[in-house]
Amino acid sequence: MLGLQTKRRESDKANGLLPGCWHSEKKGGRPVGEPRCLCIRREETAPAKMKRVFVDTSALVALFDRKDSNHLQAKAVLESIKTDRVQMLISDYIFDECITTVLSAIGHRAAVTVGEFILSSKIVEITWLDDSVKLGAWDFFKRHSDKPVSFTDCTSFMLMKDLRVNNYSSFDRGFERAGFVEYS
Repeated sequence: MLGLQTKRRESDKANGLLPGCWHSEKKGGRPVGEPRCLCIRREETAPAKMKRVFVDTSALVALFDRKDSNHLQAKAVLESIKTDRVQMLISDYIFDECITTVLSAIGHRAAVTVGEFILSSKIVEITWLDDSVKLGAWDFFKRHSDKPVSFTDCTSFMLMKDLRVNNYSSFDRGFERAGFVEYS
């Protein structure tokens, strides 16, 4: 399975697609059994020179939950991201965690609103985690028993490292402890 994923990644990169994307007409669409792709062509979202910031669940939830103590700060960060024309990067794990958290905290309607915002936004890029990122995250998780950090955060750290994204937006101090720089 890993060999097939590596071939897909190389082919995707050659076609200007995000890893795991099935939009290419040359491929004939999505193979049977593969999940529907939520990403879009890289050149439509984040040109190679465009600055990107990884956005964590806590920042997304605070943006949509008016009762969240970080709501106003999250709104200010979003405005700054728009003004600076920065690409927001999340993983499929963050998408899942965000929808689930909003569902629990606010309700179904809000969770759908958040999901629609993420999926339709031209400034949000969703990256699907591959096995190498997950395995790297697992190694990171095992090595850091002294600093309690969620496995999802570990996947975020590995993805950021792989994509050379140094800035983050989060109200979780784990990113700072992992050596990343808060976007401001």
